[in-house]
Amino acid sequence: MASHSPPLDALVVPSEDYHQSEYVSARDKRREFVSGFTGSAGLALITKNDARLWTDGTVFLTGNAGT
Repeated sequence: MASHSPPLDALVVPSEDYHQSEYVSARDKRREFVSGFTGSAGLALITKNDARLWTDGTVFLTGNAGT
């Protein structure tokens, strides 16, 4: 992120493609690529020090959420 010109403070990675399509092609699944989350709805936010993932209400954590 620091090598990008200008440097990036954060990167927002949505589930949708640029056309807001209902069905996203495999090459446009950027959020899945960076987070590993395969659900249909979500938003990833990546900074130099942290990464966060928001999903819709149909997703529930199971097991140890701290890992």
